[in-house]
Amino acid sequence: MKKVLLILISVLLLASCSENIDQSFSASGDNPMWSLSISKEKDVRFSMKGMDKEIVYNMGGEKYTESLHKHQDGDLLLEFNILERECHNYTKEKTETFQVIIRLNGEKFLGCGKFRD
Repeated sequence: MKKVLLILISVLLLASCSENIDQSFSASGDNPMWSLSISKEKDVRFSMKGMDKEIVYNMGGEKYTESLHKHQDGDLLLEFNILERECHNYTKEKTETFQVIIRLNGEKFLGCGKFRD
């Protein structure tokens, strides 16, 4: 009985820690306007008003949330965190489930995001 209970608790803990990797994710922010999207295949696209080109790469096996993601693209260093916490985006006047912190060459930008089907 104890083994069954231990296995059940382990399964529940694993399920609560797993991510929805079969969904895409999108986020945006303003001042300046930027957007981040991650496809179901984990292809990352980042663009910001005033940038010459979009940053595009595949994040491989990394988890979406609660991890610091870093990618060097020429002279641009993109870092981002996706944090599971309430986020209010004033331009859209909606409350989202995820806060996104972007750093581009060390300069910090905030926004909100959510998973999509």
